[in-house]
Amino acid sequence: MTGAVLMLAGAGAGAVGGITTPAAVSWYDIYATIVGVTNVQTITAITVPISITASRTGTGLFSYVKNGTVYPYTGAFGVSPGDALAWQMSGSSVSGVVTVTNATTSTTLATFNYTLTPFRFF
Repeated sequence: MTGAVLMLAGAGAGAVGGITTPAAVSWYDIYATIVGVTNVQTITAITVPISITASRTGTGLFSYVKNGTVYPYTGAFGVSPGDALAWQMSGSSVSGVVTVTNATTSTTLATFNYTLTPFRFF
């Protein structure tokens, strides 16, 4: 009986230490008027949740879109296998570069540019 308990405990510990490097992702650059969003990327090849962070140059309101819901970006957040993730910027006359990092492994996942211009009436 003790061996069975140890084997189950080992399986649980293995699940916690699962695969934390997702398959490659590539978000398109954002070129838009006032509000723009990247393409959606599905997080695959991980077996456990990971933490995502982003840093950026420039200004504007920065949000992420996880499984179709928009959240203001305030710092690290978790993603699970199969989550769909995109990025949203809003503002007028703003531009910069976003670097997305897998905080669990401290590796860069992707970078993308953004440029938002004011709405113009013609």
